[in-house]
Amino acid sequence: MKTIYSCSKCGTQFSKWAGKCLDCGAWGTLEKETFIEDERKNKTENLKNYI
Repeated sequence: MKTIYSCSKCGTQFSKWAGKCLDCGAWGTLEKETFIEDERKNKTENLKNYI
């Protein structure tokens, strides 16, 4: 499972929550998004990098 925080004003994504978007400066706009990573997809993408 992976969690990211996206600014609802400018769309910038962060790995950690903050009270203020570091890109556009808006306060209280970071929204938590959690999703499950597909391990098979990640393994395939990693193999492509070696070819």
